[in-house]
Amino acid sequence: MRDAALIMKKKRFISWFLETYKLKRPESAKILRFLGESDELLKVVHFVENVRQLPSALIVSAQDAATVSFLCRINNVYYENVDQIMAHLEYDPPEDLFVWLSFDREFLCSMCDIVLGVRPEVESKIFYHQVVKNLERELKFKVRGTKDRKHQLLAEIDTALEKRDKARFLDLSELYRELFG
Repeated sequence: MRDAALIMKKKRFISWFLETYKLKRPESAKILRFLGESDELLKVVHFVENVRQLPSALIVSAQDAATVSFLCRINNVYYENVDQIMAHLEYDPPEDLFVWLSFDREFLCSMCDIVLGVRPEVESKIFYHQVVKNLERELKFKVRGTKDRKHQLLAEIDTALEKRDKARFLDLSELYRELFG
């Protein structure tokens, strides 16, 4: 029963995507409709937001998305021809097919939340990548802040020299040595 409900949600998600967005490669809609008509294929379909390092993956992009227009990889073999892809899916479907319906959005719709998922081993790679990306962003921010603080402190030291304020100059110089060596 749970599988039937999830399959219905996947069908609604595909329909919603096709009704809501114009595709960069309109012929890719044929594949999505094909998937939406096959309960057996929908059992192996997993909607994700990243298909890196997945052996069987499909990306279909809306016109406003910043991703490639279309990509299909089944068992690590790339396919371009829509009819060939559909034949492959019908006669030799992969164990799992990870589908990224790419569209520009500021928020993830409630329907998207319901059907999005990831394989556990991929999830850890994605999580690791996100953590590294966040740390890099934080480090860049701190470095920029440190450079700004250094320039500000040097300007204050120069001002203290110009005003011949020995006590302030010594305090700021000591602070500079502590912070920047």
